[in-house]
Amino acid sequence: MATRGDRTPAILCLPELSAACAKKALDLGPQGLMFPMIESPDAAELAVLFCHFPPHGVRGSADTVVRASAYGIDDGYLAWVDEELLVMCQVETAAGLAEIEAIAGVEGVDVVQMEPLDLSASMGHLRDAMKEAGRKLGRNRGNEALIQNNF
Repeated sequence: MATRGDRTPAILCLPELSAACAKKALDLGPQGLMFPMIESPDAAELAVLFCHFPPHGVRGSADTVVRASAYGIDDGYLAWVDEELLVMCQVETAAGLAEIEAIAGVEGVDVVQMEPLDLSASMGHLRDAMKEAGRKLGRNRGNEALIQNNF
């Protein structure tokens, strides 16, 4: 990974909650993963399981053939995953908000992040704050008619 050379931490945002996405991303060697659209503690538990090797998870144990472990040279990689890998859960819906404390209480979840735009949209308030503040949702250049209509 390009960030390994200067020790810049990398957290990858996955497109969905799936074992396949998590495995492919983790094989690259990031310091953490961010899982989108987490709406329940069960989903948060899956995110944690996808990140860890057995017996703590369901990640495939081919750690000796992936970049993340320096192709097997890094003897400390397995311990590092269990102790240091950051697991983030994004709450983006009203359903997730209703379960946020339970999601945050899942063992192995390190961060619960609110996604304000998707969350407000799921609650029926898309663009309300901008409209109330009198700000236009658009750029100063472009189609002025669209900007006036909050596009």
